[in-house]
Amino acid sequence: MSTAEMSCLPGGVIIALNRCEDGHGDENFYRVLSQSNDPRQLMEEIMMVSGEDTGISQWQYQVLARIMLKFKVIMVTESPRRMIEDMGMLYAESAEQALLMAEELVGDKNAPITAIPNGIAVFIKT
Repeated sequence: MSTAEMSCLPGGVIIALNRCEDGHGDENFYRVLSQSNDPRQLMEEIMMVSGEDTGISQWQYQVLARIMLKFKVIMVTESPRRMIEDMGMLYAESAEQALLMAEELVGDKNAPITAIPNGIAVFIKT
């Protein structure tokens, strides 16, 4: 279980603040996510892949799909909006905008929100 999954309530919102200096990273990671209609369908497809047929970036999109099954993910980045939305996440230009979006999605200004400023640090607003 990822740090984000442990820090967020079911149905909650995860705000990821990432520079994405390498764009979307692995081309297969992006291709699989951008061609998927929804995380549930993607997880069903992943579960049908045998261990010996696992692709090189499968673990990456598998973890993200598992997270997106439970939570809305808002990505704050300077990367192109279309790239983020193609991968099934919501795009925000700033942390402030992401917080407003999260409050609207959850429907409660006082609901806890998890923001991930980097891979090892988690901020929880309670």
